[in-house]
Amino acid sequence: MVKNKPVPQDKDANNDNEQEKKGGKSKFWGFIKRNPVFVTIVVSLLIIAGTYGFMSIRINQMEKSHRTELYNAVKTFNVDHFKNNVRILSWAARGELIRENLEQIDQLFKNYVNLEFDEANVIVMKVMLVNPETGKIQISTNSKDDDKRIDDNQIVSARSLLVIDEGSTIRIANPINDLDKTIGIVVVELEVKEK
Repeated sequence: MVKNKPVPQDKDANNDNEQEKKGGKSKFWGFIKRNPVFVTIVVSLLIIAGTYGFMSIRINQMEKSHRTELYNAVKTFNVDHFKNNVRILSWAARGELIRENLEQIDQLFKNYVNLEFDEANVIVMKVMLVNPETGKIQISTNSKDDDKRIDDNQIVSARSLLVIDEGSTIRIANPINDLDKTIGIVVVELEVKEK
């Protein structure tokens, strides 16, 4: 029996076989080596697109955060501003209430509602005078509320300026005090507009 000797193969043939075994890796690296300008441009575009995407997301998050902070700051400023307004309105109503001049208080409230607070992003929805003993609304700029009972015990039992924040609606209540007792409570209901 004669043994067949293995046929010697070229080293180049062995290299080709190894490259075929590696498959796509060698083709990919070959493409990169043959086209360095194209690869550089593609990588640069990917980096630019990634940076742009990241920055646009980050800017949108920052804008939303700043918008929320600004809205809260304006709302806080408006509440402080209107707390002082309600105190002054209460003093004016106190003088007329002591004289039992309810028509003048009604006119005062209607004029207050008609004031425009555009720069404050606030709308005065209604102004009410509440009897603290019965909880009934004596005077309201919304005629549907006249002679109704107010449901909120916080307002009826208020002994100092009270702010009730219900999101987009804010109610400010200020008691009108005589020498020894509370003779009325002025309630201003505001709606905060979001820009």
